[in-house]
Amino acid sequence: FSNILTAIVIAIAIHLLNLHPAVTSFLYATMLFSLRLAFFNLLPVFPLDGSSVVYGFLPVNLLRQWEQLQSYGIYILLFLIMTGTIGYFIFPLSEFSLLLLGF
Repeated sequence: FSNILTAIVIAIAIHLLNLHPAVTSFLYATMLFSLRLAFFNLLPVFPLDGSSVVYGFLPVNLLRQWEQLQSYGIYILLFLIMTGTIGYFIFPLSEFSLLLLGF
């Protein structure tokens, strides 16, 4: 949540303050990085926080299966990163968030 809050604060600052273009570019890049990091962390793959979110919503009969999948989480995460597949999840979400923030 802190990454999303950071992006919102930066967006407000960019919209309200008349900053030098170099500062604006830096803040925009920081905002984009914060959004992408937030969505990366919300992926439902162990050890990321998204896996805990899924764990909280699963019915009791599926919890054991979810716990068994956690041992493969790091391998799934490495596969997504190394193949670039992770961008298919994160980039559209971050681009949509930028639209919501007025960019």
